[in-house]
Amino acid sequence: MKNDGPSSPPDPALDVKGICAPEEAIGRLAGCRDLYADTVASFFREVGQIVNRIESELTTAGDTTAMRKAAHGLKGFAGMCGAVSVAEAAAALEQCKESSTGADRAALVTRLRGEIAVAEQTLRRYAEGT
Repeated sequence: MKNDGPSSPPDPALDVKGICAPEEAIGRLAGCRDLYADTVASFFREVGQIVNRIESELTTAGDTTAMRKAAHGLKGFAGMCGAVSVAEAAAALEQCKESSTGADRAALVTRLRGEIAVAEQTLRRYAEGT
């Protein structure tokens, strides 16, 4: 596994406070940039299915317990990648109350999808530069 490579480090401008923190994530992975790149690739392969499952739980069954479990897992996975804003949006879904309206839930899912799109652009470029 490749650790802190001396050649060309990724652009630090991609480490955007409040949105993405890839250097922090790499630090949590003991500096293993290859592992980080693999983790980011896995995240973006799976995130669509996870969000679809969350949305399905909310729209078909209205089961906030299952949705909260999926959101909790997504929050952790996003955190491993340094996708700060995605983790925060997933946390908001995790805290969703039974009494919340369908419109409130839909807005949270829309926010989550938007944060994923922003994070994907940033983290993919970052991981490719590792």
